[in-house]
Amino acid sequence: MRKFIIVTAVLSAVSFTTPQMAVAQANTEQNPLQLGLQALGNQQFPEAAKLFETAFQTGQVDGAFFLGSMAELGNGTEKNMTTAVALYEAAAEKDSALALQRLGLLQFQGQGGLLQDFESAHRMLCKSADLGLAKAMVNCAQLYQTGRGLEQNTKKALEYYQKAMDLEFSSAFVELARMYSEGVATEKNDIKAHELLKLASELGNVAGLYHMGLAAETGEFDGKDLQRGHMYFNLASARGHEPSKEAMMRLSNQLSSEDLKTAQKAAIAWTKEKAAAAAEKKARAASE
Repeated sequence: MRKFIIVTAVLSAVSFTTPQMAVAQANTEQNPLQLGLQALGNQQFPEAAKLFETAFQTGQVDGAFFLGSMAELGNGTEKNMTTAVALYEAAAEKDSALALQRLGLLQFQGQGGLLQDFESAHRMLCKSADLGLAKAMVNCAQLYQTGRGLEQNTKKALEYYQKAMDLEFSSAFVELARMYSEGVATEKNDIKAHELLKLASELGNVAGLYHMGLAAETGEFDGKDLQRGHMYFNLASARGHEPSKEAMMRLSNQLSSEDLKTAQKAAIAWTKEKAAAAAEKKARAASE
């Protein structure tokens, strides 16, 4: 079987919660945190900073996290990692899952003026996970899987990946697929791995999309279909995945003009369908 090409790495990516992602998590009523996120998304940095400060002072602990990320990224101010870490620590003391996750990554990597400390990173990342942050669940699972900062426990890794999957966090599907593909903490099962990567692709994950493109190109699992393969490669390429771009061009040279047009229309239709589903989900959440 073709070896799965997974594009994630253990705790390698420094990711920030975007204003758009966080607005969906915020209370639908007008409040300082939500207004601050809207201001940040509109690059109204002074207004965002005031609102985040108000949010933190009134008990919305993530206000300090977003002030910290503004200091770290230099949004409306000079970059200042010392200030950022101090704000993250203030939020983490009040159990901000976002701040705990950021500090955990900084300690794992030995960055931001913090010494590398796997044990402390584990405590922060897994506490963030237990507070419900999906990306921290994946980080915590990776630590249990590799034994960095704690005793290796692949069963615990599986548990945290499953929790993140329940929240539809796409990289959890990819990491669990890797475990099934390699037979880690479970019997090797290529079909199960394929099913998980297919679910990841439905969530727009580039590793999942690339895998589905390869499967369609080679005929593994669901039969050979170059048009379908092109569609998946096109979707992953649009997300900046270079191997998918090369694969898309490879299939473009093999398809007729009519088949190529059909494949491109399929990618457009897929994108519109997912956008409509996301908008419906957001509207439903806002009405609850």
